[in-house]
Amino acid sequence: MSFLGKGRKSDLIELGTELGVTIPPEAIIVNIKRLTTSSENYDEEFVKQVFERIIEERIKREENERGIQKKNIAQRIKKEISLSVIDHESSVTADKYLRKATINNRSVICLLDTGASSCLLKESLAERLGINMTPCKKDLYSFGNQKCPVLQSLGAAVVDFQIGEVVGNDIPVLIVPDSAQPVDLLVGSTF
Repeated sequence: MSFLGKGRKSDLIELGTELGVTIPPEAIIVNIKRLTTSSENYDEEFVKQVFERIIEERIKREENERGIQKKNIAQRIKKEISLSVIDHESSVTADKYLRKATINNRSVICLLDTGASSCLLKESLAERLGINMTPCKKDLYSFGNQKCPVLQSLGAAVVDFQIGEVVGNDIPVLIVPDSAQPVDLLVGSTF
């Protein structure tokens, strides 16, 4: 009977319902357990299996709900980022660190990151621009964490690009997977 202590009150109420026991809404756990075990349908091994299934299904529902919540949050963040990047026509968007830049006479959106130690370019953009990438596996770290890299670069290149009136020649950039950043180019301290 100790297995009945492994679930939540809602699990015990569902178990009681499955056994045909009427559980009053104000019942406390001890009373729910007593009502369940004194039921004429109570068979300990059977009840144990039913209870384990109830708990397992609840855990799966909760995991699915958390997954949906995470997905919704990720979509909302992606939408917010997209909204701030959409205005490709203006030189300065609503976000003061987003800028229109030019690489190989092609317009791109860049993010000025004063704390970044490197410039990062999306892999798909590097391919579209015909940039020659040299294989280079460099560990990249997030702020506040210098022990565990968040990703690894795919390669490196040297490019010329312009942001507004500022022209940068022979700027080293690391090529990263598209999923690594929401903008085409992250401009770090090497610019």
